[in-house]
Amino acid sequence: MRWLVLAGLLAGAARAEDAAQPRRTIVELELAGRGLVSSLAVEHSFSQYLGAGIGFGVGVFPVPCLFGSCAGPLLSVPAFLTLAPFGDALGLYLSAGGAFLHNSGGAGLNFSFSSGGKAIHFDPGGSEILATFQLGYQFKLRNGLVIRPTADLIIAPEGPLPWLGLALGYAF
Repeated sequence: MRWLVLAGLLAGAARAEDAAQPRRTIVELELAGRGLVSSLAVEHSFSQYLGAGIGFGVGVFPVPCLFGSCAGPLLSVPAFLTLAPFGDALGLYLSAGGAFLHNSGGAGLNFSFSSGGKAIHFDPGGSEILATFQLGYQFKLRNGLVIRPTADLIIAPEGPLPWLGLALGYAF
């Protein structure tokens, strides 16, 4: 009987410790989303409601090599602030920030993203800094798994571009 009581106390203490030590850092793979291409990001929450993050993405598109010269990828570096107005475990997720994009492609390779009748074009060697806004719903499970479908608005010189994303990550 004593062992059962002791096991119950230890389990309760472990749960209390888990509640006292929330999982504040998320490492995530975002498909499309704020960086336009797939990106790997690290996000840290300063509280249950506010956080910040940065990512790095590479858009690799199948491009044939001619005469030994291959086109390079589109590089993306999104940086952002986050707000979870109802707490970070389960619920609404808002984000605003910017994304630096650079087309490291060879001559003649133009990247284009289009959605909802709008398009963003990147000339070879060209770079842009775009404003990004994100609205999503975050599922942060007890085991640390994070799933976040998002609707994004990318603001470019050509105009606003609606975009969708999905982030899959782990919180620790």
